[in-house]
Amino acid sequence: MLKKMNVIAAMLAIVMVLCALPVNSFAETKNVNKVDDKTMEKLVLKAKDVFNIKDVYDNFEVNSSSDDQYGTIYNLSWSKKDNSSQVSVSISKDMHITNYNKYENKKYETLKPKYSYDALKKYASDMIKKIDPVNAKSLKLNENTYQNFGGDNAYTFIFDRYVNDRRVIGDGASITINYVDKSVQSYSLNYNHGFDFSKTAEFDALRSNLTMDEAINIYKDNEYLKPMIKFVINDKKEPRLTFKTIYSNELNANYYVNSTSKKYERYDYPVFLNNYMTKDAATEEAMDGLSEYEVKGIDKINGIKAKDEAVKKAKTYVKDASKTKVTLSSLNQDYISKDYIYHINLESGKDDKKTYYNISFDAKDLTLLRYSKYNNYDNSDTDKKDLSSEELKKIAMDYIKKNASDIDEKEVKLISAENNSIYFVRVMDGYYVPENSISIGVSMDTKEVNDFSRAWYRKPISYEKAKISADEAYNIVKKEIQYEEAYKYIRDKSDPAKSKVVLTCMPKTTRIEIDAITGKLTNNTDEFRNYSDIDKSKYKDKATLLKQMGYAYLEDEIMPDKNLKQKDFMTFVYGSSSRNDIDEAIDYAYQRAIRNGIIKENEVNKEKEVTTIDLAKFIVRLKGMEELVGKDIFKPVNAKAKLTSEENSYLAIAKALGYVNGKAIDKNAKINRDEFINIIYNYIFK
Repeated sequence: MLKKMNVIAAMLAIVMVLCALPVNSFAETKNVNKVDDKTMEKLVLKAKDVFNIKDVYDNFEVNSSSDDQYGTIYNLSWSKKDNSSQVSVSISKDMHITNYNKYENKKYETLKPKYSYDALKKYASDMIKKIDPVNAKSLKLNENTYQNFGGDNAYTFIFDRYVNDRRVIGDGASITINYVDKSVQSYSLNYNHGFDFSKTAEFDALRSNLTMDEAINIYKDNEYLKPMIKFVINDKKEPRLTFKTIYSNELNANYYVNSTSKKYERYDYPVFLNNYMTKDAATEEAMDGLSEYEVKGIDKINGIKAKDEAVKKAKTYVKDASKTKVTLSSLNQDYISKDYIYHINLESGKDDKKTYYNISFDAKDLTLLRYSKYNNYDNSDTDKKDLSSEELKKIAMDYIKKNASDIDEKEVKLISAENNSIYFVRVMDGYYVPENSISIGVSMDTKEVNDFSRAWYRKPISYEKAKISADEAYNIVKKEIQYEEAYKYIRDKSDPAKSKVVLTCMPKTTRIEIDAITGKLTNNTDEFRNYSDIDKSKYKDKATLLKQMGYAYLEDEIMPDKNLKQKDFMTFVYGSSSRNDIDEAIDYAYQRAIRNGIIKENEVNKEKEVTTIDLAKFIVRLKGMEELVGKDIFKPVNAKAKLTSEENSYLAIAKALGYVNGKAIDKNAKINRDEFINIIYNYIFK
């Protein structure tokens, strides 16, 4: 992906291009950063040739993006007036295509792949060579990439750049191809230092000085895996919030072992967590807004503070409160804790010099949760040096003592202190709680806190202590996760010219998570792995195809003779195998199934073995034929046991569709996991 690109989008006419291109190539043009007409003509013609863009579009637009490192990129866009189709291509002045996207509002007669995965894999390689014949020489298909990340009816193929038979992290390309009509849906070139992948002198000079075992031990010595308490949220069951004990590299995913120096080092960017509780209180995703009427009702029930009190306290964070006006005051509900939060925005100063404040409080006791201050003008001294980590820590801890005195200092663990920002994570009895954190930003000029964000769960956290040791966790990683030596660009933010390439030894899986109770590696890898017992299946080709499309069992085994459970049905159908956690995947699948009417809440029984009648119900609902059930239009089904009118309807429909067979149907017969693969295959493709 292009990084740090500033859109110029200059608008100058390219008349010569219009004259030079075939008639009806495009009906409308917009202007671009200065480029000679012949060059623009070549760029457009190359894009049209590579992706077979026909002269069927009504509009054509050009704009440009530029970067000091990458130069100018021209963004070409064709579209139809009815918005039924659009194509966009990003291409550099020296003819390197960096991005391609195609949207087409098209319905297919069948969703069954017309082209096999292997056929499209070869086609993808051929297209990569056609799109970028120079860089393609150093690109190799990643055979272990999960195939269906590209969306409906498509496979996505990932190509990595290799130098000296080692992968270059961050360099490569991806291409998504429709498996019904073989059309290219998207393409992206990813790179670090320009487009010339043939320059390898910087890589050639690096030598490895360690073994894999040495690298793993270095990770271990630096506590790469940390014991953690993970928040598990489910809106459909009680308790809604539960806690899971794991070992994870979540806090250290940006660290690596340098194969040359044998040092444990970090990328040039800080750690970023998927922190539920740091969501902005004003966002709809994290908060449910309440009307004034609702607020008054809650005030009586929950004993929350009056809004005026919250506003008054917010103004204490402003130096001249008399000249400050309130631009927003709202009461919202936290996504995790369900506690009520006041969100208040303040504004002070004149038009050309205004200061804005965003402040949030716990609605019950007005504990500060969020504070940010920013200006519409820049008065910083760029020559000043960043604050030291020691200065940052002192300022931050003083602020926490004053504004978060309810937090036990012993539970506050420093993670990073740099770039005038400091980040803490909660630690309880040696267990890290990544969803609980404090981040603080400090002004380089005034040394005052201008940003404070607290995500600290204030209710009891009940968790089970780890049953496996850290040593055992590392042994699991060593056994289950492959390591590789790979090149990595390390960018110097202060001086890009000093950026360098290093030889690293890293786990191939970016995120590692191990259940600290069971010792199982959770389902948290992007790698495509076929079932380990695929050869035992009667339908192995169908099973492989479905798995490539995202329809799969959560386990790495089919277990063909084992009876199908209700949770197996739901997770298989709703493609949950790519989710990070098995429990999360199951809950996610059920939420979707209930929402779509496939199963009713009173029917949920995850461990129940699916019977013929269960299968018939789910299939009929998936087919959208539930409204026919119970109508007096079906002949009695020949069954081994007496059927209710409703059961007869389900079985009659399922039999007519070909999902239930037999002269005398046993409604209580169990379905095995292998037969279910065949059933779902037929459901999707027939």
